[in-house]
Amino acid sequence: MSEIIYKAQPHIYRWRDQILAQLAIETILPSNLASTFSGLSKEEVIAKLSKYNAHLIVHLALNWDDGKNK
Repeated sequence: MSEIIYKAQPHIYRWRDQILAQLAIETILPSNLASTFSGLSKEEVIAKLSKYNAHLIVHLALNWDDGKNK
């Protein structure tokens, strides 16, 4: 597993940057994310997330589906 993580590392960082950039341009945060960080502004949530491990941000983003794509 460590070899897969090592090979995927550049993609993980790229995806993290894309996720944070997408959140910045969205009008509202995905509902799951907003409820996790209730009481914080969108900017505060993004600032907090940007300090998280890149792997965690990507993992969390995979679970932010608001059902928009169904």
